[in-house]
Amino acid sequence: EVSNGRSSDFVTNVEEIQFRDGTYSVADLFKAGSAPAANTDLAIDAVDHQAFQIKWLLGFSYRSATARLQIAIQQQDEELASRTIDHLLAIQPLDILFAEDTVPELKEAGWEELATRSLDRVLENGQKHLDTFPLDAGVSNNLAWVAAKSNRSLPSALKWSRLAVDRFPDSTIYRDTLAEVLFHLDRRSEALRIEQDCLLDDPGQWHLHEQIERFQPNEN
Repeated sequence: EVSNGRSSDFVTNVEEIQFRDGTYSVADLFKAGSAPAANTDLAIDAVDHQAFQIKWLLGFSYRSATARLQIAIQQQDEELASRTIDHLLAIQPLDILFAEDTVPELKEAGWEELATRSLDRVLENGQKHLDTFPLDAGVSNNLAWVAAKSNRSLPSALKWSRLAVDRFPDSTIYRDTLAEVLFHLDRRSEALRIEQDCLLDDPGQWHLHEQIERFQPNEN
């Protein structure tokens, strides 16, 4: 089971582990004094190995679903695309790359409603994550960026972005996201000022130069 969009958060149903000298329950192996001390490391290794296997299977399933979604888009099979998106978001509820890269492809395919519904699911999953982990600046920033670039849920995007910037005010990445959100809220002068301050802190970042050019008032 994957919770909170973290592939490392698994719940397994392992009850016993087989060793050369016998079979031990997982509960007993981690109960002090109930199994030979020499087997403790073996038990941990066995559990870690199974966790690795689960991660690998989830990763393989995710990559397969991603490929299947591309096929569905190419073949204009919206039903297959919808089922595959359900699969992808079950594996990775906070799939920011999907929201940033694939949702626009859904729109280009003419599936505006599916694209909007899928993006909203990611954003809703993100808010649920933040309800549990309110100080997760990385997720806050990612959600704000995706929402802004999609011109969707901008009030929430502003809230998420400010949370990230408040946590890490020196981050040019997080401040750049805030500027992007403000730009889409038609607060261009504020966005431009933030980007100019970011450029002072990180003058070698070409993306900031591009942002400033975008945010400049239109002379025409």
